[in-house]
Amino acid sequence: MIGSTHIAAGRRLPALALVLVLCAAACAMAPARAVRDRALTDLDIAIGQQRFAEAEILARRILPGTDGRLDERCPALLGLARAVEGQGRTGEALDLLAALGRECASVPEASARGLVEVALLAERLGDRAVALRAWARVVTAFPDDPAAHRGAVEIRTLRLDAGGPDAAVEALRRLYRAVPDRDVSPYLLFLAAGLTEPARPAAALALYLRIVDAHSASGLANDAMLAAARLSLALGHAPEAASLAERLLSQRQWSYLLGSYELDLYPDAAFLRAEAAAAAREPPSAVADWYDAFVRWFPHDSRAPLARKRAAEALANRP
Repeated sequence: MIGSTHIAAGRRLPALALVLVLCAAACAMAPARAVRDRALTDLDIAIGQQRFAEAEILARRILPGTDGRLDERCPALLGLARAVEGQGRTGEALDLLAALGRECASVPEASARGLVEVALLAERLGDRAVALRAWARVVTAFPDDPAAHRGAVEIRTLRLDAGGPDAAVEALRRLYRAVPDRDVSPYLLFLAAGLTEPARPAAALALYLRIVDAHSASGLANDAMLAAARLSLALGHAPEAASLAERLLSQRQWSYLLGSYELDLYPDAAFLRAEAAAAAREPPSAVADWYDAFVRWFPHDSRAPLARKRAAEALANRP
């Protein structure tokens, strides 16, 4: 047994030696990668501080050593484009951004940032059509990237300025049809609903409800639910408003436990639920209970005195 153990251990020695060699190689590469990462960081800092001439020098120093490493080459190309554009060499910047698009198509983050730069550059040059195409491409090609949210806002603004709310809403809904089930999708609907609400509240209500139903996991779902409850009450649909507000309030306990940002929604939902109870002609005791609950849950809210008054009025009007 002892001999077999020595033999087994001996057989493991070549594998162990290989592991040690690989570790040594990795350790040798780590400082070089750290140097390259630091150079890219310095490039970003220089651009952020608008030291464009220095940034160009840094980018041109980085690029020759990036062949085959797109995770380094793509941000260096983007940095060079931003640096030369910052020095007023717009044509050269566009050529670099085109190269970025060709070389970095397989790197979504870099491609998205490159398109953002194209859109921003077009806006600075006053070319609204090119800017709109670039922003639309950001949204449809990278719908799960945070850049798509910015693209949606920019498209809303550009279309609103050029053609008014209807043109902006149509553009946003057209993009939604292109990417109906991605991260940016509920954001497109929410922006469209906000523009639709002043003139066509019923149509806006339908958009908010689509977010609630089709994008329930989105961070905007609860905002849309509150907006739908508010619009339902304004349109005379008090029972529907009460149901939506109560549905939102049912999540309140979990949000407190998780420290959710949506805590700010709950005072509005609670007060709206009490208002909906009164509008729906629920029993006076139920109306009073909802107003009392609002005061109990949110005693420091500016509406607390009004809620106390309305609770007392509801009880005074009992048959």
